[in-house]
Amino acid sequence: MNSTTHKGVGRRLGLGTAALVSLLGVAVLGFGTTAAQALPTNTSRPIPLPTIVPCSSVPAPTITSASPSLAAPGTTEVVNGTNFGATPGYVTFSDDGVQWGAPGNLATFNVVHWSNTQVTFQVPYPSGGGAWGTVGDTVATVSVTDSCGLQSNTANVTMETLVHWPISLDATTNVAGGQWVNTAAAINSDGQMTVSTDVWDTDCPTLFGIDLPFLTGFHGASVITLKDQFGNTLGQWTFGPYGVEGCGSANAPTTEPTQTEQLTQDQILAAYSVSLNNFSDPQFSAPGTILAWIESNAAAIAAAATAIAAAV
Repeated sequence: MNSTTHKGVGRRLGLGTAALVSLLGVAVLGFGTTAAQALPTNTSRPIPLPTIVPCSSVPAPTITSASPSLAAPGTTEVVNGTNFGATPGYVTFSDDGVQWGAPGNLATFNVVHWSNTQVTFQVPYPSGGGAWGTVGDTVATVSVTDSCGLQSNTANVTMETLVHWPISLDATTNVAGGQWVNTAAAINSDGQMTVSTDVWDTDCPTLFGIDLPFLTGFHGASVITLKDQFGNTLGQWTFGPYGVEGCGSANAPTTEPTQTEQLTQDQILAAYSVSLNNFSDPQFSAPGTILAWIESNAAAIAAAATAIAAAV
């Protein structure tokens, strides 16, 4: 068996020979010629029947190892052992009071491979609106139940989140020219995000050597993005825009009000990467350009003004 998705309820029993004899308490180990084979009317040769062994004679499955020993949502877990059976049964995976895989369980659970000596499954992502999810720093258990209903011993798997919370992010970005944004973000183990930002502009326009701080500034913003291990965006938060006016420096920045956001439990468990980026949108670029042209052409402008005045 190569791929099976279990959702706990609605599992169907097939009506084939294997399923029928399993219901009767026997395990099918092999088949000979089927009873549908046509025989000459003048022969009495017996038809080979399936070789069956009562479930009472089948040894219980045994788990010898489960790896990796540290796992997170999406991890492919490999369970090795004996007597799992050629016909799939089911895997029971439990963590922090939530159970996956067994009949009656509602949470989505995916068994990738089944053989007599190895079963592979994917550690589940949160589902049920976050009600069914693994919890970091807990010990989960896994067991294998064969098609006869015989359950194995349990193996332990330590759960961890893909991102090790809490985390801190800090980015100082020269977004353009003399425009700077410094953002510090912290996300604790409960998913609370706190963001603080300083902004400053070292470009100070001058006209004939006179500072004109009222004609400088920019709009800044910070973006934090959360993605899973497949590159899917789990959440994105924008902080700002931050309006900056006047000249400044790293020692005398404009400090913006602290902002907070809250991650969901699903985002906490499935997060694989967290990124912080700073951006800017220049606020007075056109006037700044005009001032620069005026200053560079001051002599010509003055001469033209003198000529105009003389002509009046």
